Amino acid sequence: MRWAWASALLLWVGCRGEQVEATTGDAAVQDVDAAVDDAAPEAEASSADAAADAGADTSTADTSIADTSTADSSTADTSTADTSTADTSSDADTGGCTDAPDNLVSNASFEAWSGASAVSWLGPITRTTIGPYHCASAARFVSEGYGDVRQEVVFPAPLAGGTELEMTMAARWVSGVSRAPAFNLYFYDSAGAPVGALVAVPMTGFKADGNWYEGGGRATVPGLAAKAFLHLVSERPEPQTFEIDKITVRVAPKDGGS
Repeated sequence: MRWAWASALLLWVGCRGEQVEATTGDAAVQDVDAAVDDAAPEAEASSADAAADAGADTSTADTSIADTSTADSSTADTSTADTSTADTSSDADTGGCTDAPDNLVSNASFEAWSGASAVSWLGPITRTTIGPYHCASAARFVSEGYGDVRQEVVFPAPLAGGTELEMTMAARWVSGVSRAPAFNLYFYDSAGAPVGALVAVPMTGFKADGNWYEGGGRATVPGLAAKAFLHLVSERPEPQTFEIDKITVRVAPKDGGS
């Protein structure tokens, strides 16, 4: 009887041990699953953080590209501004108004000025740009009586006596007496000594009505001359005001052609 009870006790202890092992095994599995579940959100969070970091880097790269684009645009604007500084306005003032190659007069159309003075000219003149006869400007000549505007004309080579010069000017009466202006020429040799007497040539075709007229005449060189002083003069003692433009002095063709 005691052996039977002992066998039953041992059988019960064995069964209990299996239940404990089973319970322990189940608990271990549950712990592993719980650990896996806990690790998954952390892994997901870590992945999200990594993705966020990657996105931040990408955003920084985009910003750098945008800055580079802005710098390029600034350079383009500067180039346009420089290009726009083209020198076009000065060309427009004198374009097509250069002196003819055979014209011995410098600054013949009074286009070049240094402050209030016409380049190459002396006398009581001022610049006017209102309705010039030729190109962009003319000269207003104010005479208080026998006034003159003058220029030294140097010949490319000495001119022999008997050479003819053709002279023209454009003039417009403004106020005062109505007599036309005239050309006066004083000739000199290469040493600066006078050659012959004054040669005076009145302007032809002039009218004192406020309109532009172009006219002139011819002068004969009195002897071998290297230069001449050209005077555009008022031949009256009374005050007189003209506007003058496009002054021409050239050697006349020997065959009488133009």
